[in-house]
Amino acid sequence: MAKRSALFLSAFIPACILAFLAYRYSVNVIYWDGWDYFEIFKKLYETGFNFSDLLSQNVESRPFFPRIVIFALSLITHSDVRYEMAFSIFLICLTSFGLYRIMRSTLDIQRGWFPVILLAVNALLFSPAQGYNVLTGHQIVVFMHIACIIGCFAVAYSQRLKELEKHLICLALCVISTFSMAGGILSWFLIFPVLLLRMKSTMGRKVIIVSCWAAAFLCTMAVYFYKYVTPSIEFAARYAAVLVYPGKAITYFLTIMGLPFSLGYLAAAAAAGLFILFMWTSLSAHLLWTARRDAALLYRAVGWIMIGSYTIITGLMTTLGRFGFSVDTPFPLPRYTTFSSYLIISLIGLMALSARDLGRGRYIKKLLLRASVCFVCIGYIFLFPATFTYGIKMMGIERVSRLKSKACLSFINVMPDTDALATEVSLATGTLAGLANFADNLGYINPPLIKSRMMSALSGIKRQGSDYGDFNNLEKVDGDTYIAWGWSHLPERNEPADLIILAYENRANESIMFKTTLMTTCEGDAKKRRKESANIWKAPFSKKDLPGDAVRISAWAYNALTGKAYWLNNYSVS
Repeated sequence: MAKRSALFLSAFIPACILAFLAYRYSVNVIYWDGWDYFEIFKKLYETGFNFSDLLSQNVESRPFFPRIVIFALSLITHSDVRYEMAFSIFLICLTSFGLYRIMRSTLDIQRGWFPVILLAVNALLFSPAQGYNVLTGHQIVVFMHIACIIGCFAVAYSQRLKELEKHLICLALCVISTFSMAGGILSWFLIFPVLLLRMKSTMGRKVIIVSCWAAAFLCTMAVYFYKYVTPSIEFAARYAAVLVYPGKAITYFLTIMGLPFSLGYLAAAAAAGLFILFMWTSLSAHLLWTARRDAALLYRAVGWIMIGSYTIITGLMTTLGRFGFSVDTPFPLPRYTTFSSYLIISLIGLMALSARDLGRGRYIKKLLLRASVCFVCIGYIFLFPATFTYGIKMMGIERVSRLKSKACLSFINVMPDTDALATEVSLATGTLAGLANFADNLGYINPPLIKSRMMSALSGIKRQGSDYGDFNNLEKVDGDTYIAWGWSHLPERNEPADLIILAYENRANESIMFKTTLMTTCEGDAKKRRKESANIWKAPFSKKDLPGDAVRISAWAYNALTGKAYWLNNYSVS
């Protein structure tokens, strides 16, 4: 009973922490590539099911199955992307269960250590460092293809399924993984060695199974690369950056490998990545050498080696495809932690497999095991908590970014800020207005898009004693150019305003908006945010933006979650 409770808590606690953080920092807004998905959804909504649209290319991938999930959730939830986030966490839970089954089938661990190892694995799986992927609904593609790969290994190691059943289920999972994300193509090569080692059929039947597997792979690739569009010359030039800056490219790759223990610093991540790779390579080589006369050990080890190989190959592919975008600042995005975590998970599995043999081996073998155990323990005790905290901080930053995105989107019909929309919402601003209004007409944007410049339609009621900030000053820069500035805060959320609206008041005492600006700073902790030194905003504008009957100017703090704006203390004479 105690063992079951420990196992349950080992899986339940990390999942609950990530679920709570996702709930705390989530914002219901379609974001960046999510608009590409919604454009296809619009076509399907208007014309009905279209296989070619669902299978269409997105950069290097063909996310057919994630699109089906996203579109189904859109119809059920009115495109509330928070349900997509919840589905991503559900996929991580499935991955966690798959790893648990693999551990049960391959590792001979004492009962007291099993919950500890499971907790270490789940701490990586549910790490806030991958907060961007969790908080971005369409990143279902990432979690779905990984869940399928781990699911393949869990099925391959199952002792209940028959050989043919294993091959059929793994084949289906490989197809789903391939048509979820480009990296899913690896699943065909990673899982087959495990299936091959366990085949008990005659040689003739093995040839038939291998031939069928190869035929299924070739058919899948034929569909995948049908009318495939190769990257543009600009992207190809970025691929060449790996050859132009090999030292930085290697650092970039090592940093990806060490992201779970990075502390948010390049040097720490690269050093951790180098050590993890060395330990993983050494243990893999030792197990393969030892297992040359032990088929059972080879069968148990090859799965963990393939899981680690997945991270290494994915890291190489990511370096080739993404390093060119960040040559000057070669620090991979924290969201790649989702991939790099599996190298450490693989290392933990290899350590458990090697423990008994290395413990009885020569001094150098004992030293290798002790070094691996010490590094992993140091990583979890000293480095991982800091990375965990850093991940939470990054989720907070992502929330601010999504709130800005939601605020900018709200004004797309009355005062579209092209630069802000391209920075905060989507680069495809040409089609954004049409898609946003389509979603708004369906009731999928809440609060609805703003359709009038009259402040009376947005004005919110202040709670008694609440202070939303000040309109401090209006400075003339040169000629007809002015800068309005002040500070603002949303007391009901204890967060900065999502956007500041400048409005002029005409002789009929009507307030009409003429300028919007995002907050320039989000500095200071919660206790300091009411002070003028924090949450500062500045809004440059031209006098030409004002009509001749403008009497005075006011500033308003906009809350993107409620669609309400609140007058800031003080006016300025026009």
